[in-house]
This record gives sequence, structure tokens and C-alpha cells, in this order.
Amino acid sequence: MPASEKGQHDMGDMGVLYDQQAETFAGRAPQLVWWVTLGMPAYDRHLGEFYEREGLRILDLGSASGRVEQFLISRGIDPSYFTGVEISSEQVELARKNIPQATFLAGDITSVELPREHYDLAVSNMVLEFLDPEQLTKTMSNTYRWLKPGGTFFFITTHPDKMKATSGLAEPGVFTVQFPWGGEGPNYYRTVEDFIRAVEKADLHLEALEELNLPLEAEEIDPKEYARYMRYPNTRLIVKATKPARA
Repeated sequence: MPASEKGQHDMGDMGVLYDQQAETFAGRAPQLVWWVTLGMPAYDRHLGEFYEREGLRILDLGSASGRVEQFLISRGIDPSYFTGVEISSEQVELARKNIPQATFLAGDITSVELPREHYDLAVSNMVLEFLDPEQLTKTMSNTYRWLKPGGTFFFITTHPDKMKATSGLAEPGVFTVQFPWGGEGPNYYRTVEDFIRAVEKADLHLEALEELNLPLEAEEIDPKEYARYMRYPNTRLIVKATKPARA
């Protein structure tokens, strides 16, 4: 239903939801066909410049069980460079077990207290679609505050094309989505332009925007999921933005 009817959904409820799904999500997430064929290549394409840099501070907003950390570690980034913030305490415990050298905090990305201008890179992977407009504004503002001048914010989210089709909504608002690892939860449908405005409102500079669907190679990996994704013009929105450097 539209946000005007539904109102702000509670992030505490999202923590409970993901506590319940922690084990199934952690087991399924690294093998999801979109992650293998779209997500990982997107990180390589846009963040490869960070792979050889020393002394990084990387913030993962909505880190879950550490899928992004595990991938970037496989690309040569030191595990100790990461701080992950996750609403689900069960996911945090899994991440700490999987990557003990990294720091994982149980908290709400809309309100958690973190050091100002501390991080070189912030990432968020399939999280922003859970946020309503107020929560998205807070998260963007927080990210700007946490990044060093010249720092980068990179995020992947469900593309509005897919969200509009699956929600049946004619205008932005909250709807229920079925998760590929089982279960369901709330998502917020918004347009590509809404995401762009949110980035610009936070005084971040838009560096890159990609609207993507699965490549043909995905059909060999998971024919059923490939067919499902091909029903939509695009399924993933990828954004790279930077905090302006001081003169």
C-alpha cells in the first residue's frame, strides 16, 4: 500500500525478521544467481581501485552474515579493514564467526553512532529497498557524515522496474516481497529518480549509475531464476557516489 497509508515500518521488526531467517539467508546468499553474475562483477568493475590500497576503512551498511566482506577479502582486501552494521543480531553473530578479524556491530543504519569522516568506502548491498523515504534520507545523510572527504559510497538495490511490477503499485510505497531464500518481508518501491534525488540531497556526487538485468550466462547457472528475472526490464540498480574532497 502507499506510504501515506502504511507509514514508516519499524526497523526493529526487520531485526526480528532477519533473526528468524539468519541461517537460511547465510547459506543461500552467496550462491544467488544475481549475486554471482551481476553483484560480484559490479564490485570488481566499480571498486577495483580499492583492492590494492593499504590501510582502508570500509563500512558495510546492512552487512548481514558478511557476504560482501567475504567477496572483497577474496579480492585481497584485509579483513581488519571492515566494519559492518546489521539490524539482525543473529546475522551479526554469524558474520563474527565467519570473519573474526572484522568488526560487526548490531545496530540500525538510520541511527547508529559511528565516527565522523572515518571511512574511505561505504557499501550497501540489497538493503536500501527496505527503507522508507525518511529512513533513506537518514541513511544517506549518515553515510555522508561517516565518509572521509573524497570517500565513496557504492550500493546495489532492487531496480524499481522489478519492484513496480511485483508490487502492483502505481506510486511509491510499501509492499510485501517474497525472499528467494524463503520467507517474506516489506520493501519500499521508489523510482530511479527518487534514488538520484536522495543521493544529491545528501550532497554526494553521482559518479555512476547502472540499470541491469541478468546476463545470458545466468541461464546456465539457474534457468528457473533466469526466466523469472527476464520478466522485468531491469532487476538491479547500481550506484556509485562520492563525498566531495575539501579544497
